[in-house]
Amino acid sequence: MKKSAVFLSTFLLFACNDKSSTEYLSAAKSNIETKAYDTALIDLKNAIKAEPSLAEARYLLGKLYFDTHQYLSAEKELERALEFKYDANKVMPLLARSYYKTETDTVLVTLSFDKLKLSAQNQVEIKFFQLLGNLRLSNEDNVDKTLQEITDLKTDSIYTTLALAYSNT
Repeated sequence: MKKSAVFLSTFLLFACNDKSSTEYLSAAKSNIETKAYDTALIDLKNAIKAEPSLAEARYLLGKLYFDTHQYLSAEKELERALEFKYDANKVMPLLARSYYKTETDTVLVTLSFDKLKLSAQNQVEIKFFQLLGNLRLSNEDNVDKTLQEITDLKTDSIYTTLALAYSNT
């Protein structure tokens, strides 16, 4: 009888202590602000465990992985965030950078965002990393095409300026 009472009280304690995915997500955001990245990582994983399709948690986890130089893990989570319809203007530039960092150039240069409503600034940033991927792959025709696409976007982005520096070499 005593064992079952201890078991029941322990079970109720843990059952009442379960957080929802939004509570984990909120805690993770707070931990990110205070730079408690290890705790934020656990909170984000718990949020995803509680609700696997929680796109914001996937994005934040991908961003946290990127910021801590875990680029392969960042790719995976950012791809999933996009799958679950998280804001493409936030995900795509970071995903392009992740592909560049992992030297996944064949995926990077074929990254399509035509159907996504990206700002011109984000398009230029993604195209810049595609330019670098094409350079690493020695795809001269695609380098010229990508440079032209960047200049056609006419933004005052730093990535436009960097791309133009490549066109002068």
